[in-house]
Amino acid sequence: MSLIALVVLACGLAMDACAVAMIQGCAHPRFRPRDAVAMALAFGVFQGVMPIIGWVVGSLLKSSAAAWGGWIGCALLAGIGVKMIWEGIFHREPGARGAGADPFSGRALMVLALATSIDALAVGVSLPLFDVTLAWAVGMILSITIVLVWLSVYAGRRFGAFASDHMDIIGGLALIAIGIHLVWR
Repeated sequence: MSLIALVVLACGLAMDACAVAMIQGCAHPRFRPRDAVAMALAFGVFQGVMPIIGWVVGSLLKSSAAAWGGWIGCALLAGIGVKMIWEGIFHREPGARGAGADPFSGRALMVLALATSIDALAVGVSLPLFDVTLAWAVGMILSITIVLVWLSVYAGRRFGAFASDHMDIIGGLALIAIGIHLVWR
């Protein structure tokens, strides 16, 4: 696998994480810089570890790991999306932006990072088919995800300054759409 192909693969894997990071930065514009770093590191580590797990699982289970990965990611993202919509409708006062659950808490970061990295598991299953070392692929996926997610949180923050009080609802719908996309791509 060429360097360009590996970079494109890493960027493609990072897109779900970037979309979620942008949504969180938009819906919760009062985050601290360390929150953006924590989200970038959590997403990057999960995106880097999942291909390793996929490599191992793929060796053991062959096709069933790739077949269920999209459904697992869809269920996790849809669940988070429904929760965001629920909070946006029922647990907010008008004008009280950022009053819902903290998406930058440790537990929330782990769930979001897991949900957006399931596709990396499926990629890990197929990596042995390409002429690439696992360490090189994982390093590229991890580092590109960290940079892109960090930038996405700030892009969302910038957009969030102009957004309405309904970003949790819009963000929840976007997470559900990303989850559905994981299944039907």
